[in-house]
Amino acid sequence: SNANGCDSTHTVTVSLFPAPIPSNETRQICPGDSTLVFGSFVKTAGLFTQNFNNANGCDSTHSVTVSLFPAPVPSNENRQICPGDSTLVFGNFVKTAGAFVQNFSNVNGCDSTHTVTVSLFPTPVPSNETRQICTGDSTLVFGNFVTTSGIYTQNFSNANGCDSTHTVE
Repeated sequence: SNANGCDSTHTVTVSLFPAPIPSNETRQICPGDSTLVFGSFVKTAGLFTQNFNNANGCDSTHSVTVSLFPAPVPSNENRQICPGDSTLVFGNFVKTAGAFVQNFSNVNGCDSTHTVTVSLFPTPVPSNETRQICTGDSTLVFGNFVTTSGIYTQNFSNANGCDSTHTVE
């Protein structure tokens, strides 16, 4: 009732703010890396949500989906060289046996490891032979007829392609 005792009507109109639209984002990280989600570093895949107040003071949900790039598969190669030779490994000439490792970034920007294993062929064993001829005779040595005594040496490639020395006396 009002001040005069008459009935009065009071109307209250309630309106709703538009319903908040949830927001979301997707992130991909390399295995072993992390990303900052709502103030915490996350290293695993998953869905992370948190409620916030929007401009009208209503609850609004934000979701972050974290996934992992596939783990890079390490690659490797084997090389065999002759003793005394070298091979170019990651910009350096290598003359000794061993495993040489270097990290690279793959297409996703994740660390990828490549290993080059260098081994040496066995050291060639020099071979020799002794020949005797009569005065005035000759013998064929490395494609030439020889009539005088002496030591004749020539290098050849063995089955592995390494230098091998043969001597004829």
